[in-house]
Amino acid sequence: MRLICSAIKEEIQYLSLLEQDIALALGIGYLEAAINLENYLLNNQEEKITEICFLGTAGSYKKNLELGELVQVKTSSLLNLGTILNHAYLAKSFADWQLVENTNLDLKKVHCLSSLEITTNYETSKKISGKYKSDFLVENMELYGVAQIAQKHQIECSSILAITNYTDAQAHENWQKNQEKCSWKLGTVNKSR
Repeated sequence: MRLICSAIKEEIQYLSLLEQDIALALGIGYLEAAINLENYLLNNQEEKITEICFLGTAGSYKKNLELGELVQVKTSSLLNLGTILNHAYLAKSFADWQLVENTNLDLKKVHCLSSLEITTNYETSKKISGKYKSDFLVENMELYGVAQIAQKHQIECSSILAITNYTDAQAHENWQKNQEKCSWKLGTVNKSR
């Protein structure tokens, strides 16, 4: 069975589920998403989940992705802003998670960073972009936790995200303005398998 998940139910409300699909909203932030996914997998072992597909929205660190564009995540990393700004250090390193492609759609491949915060400063976005060697870099709060739990349970994980905003001062305002349209676009993903 395939588990299709998102942070909030609105992100998967337009999805046409196949018979073998289960849809689940996990909550906001990578910690809440990881805890809720772990609990779901442990409490529903009879469903034999073989694939996890995370659908959600994201902010782009650069304006090389269009608002409303769907992208395929190839790598998920944890964003540690303190180390990027040289204000902190990590006592432990965190793995990057490789994701698989799950669609026939011709989508740009992105590197996704997760944090418990949303970046809203253009200069900070430039510093983050400078740290990562990726043509297309996006921010989504939940994916890292989902990918980590999938890895722990040895379940194939993929992700399609819709770009709702750029990581600047208008991030939240643009997310609100574009979330509905992007959720509708995410609803087309199952039709392209």
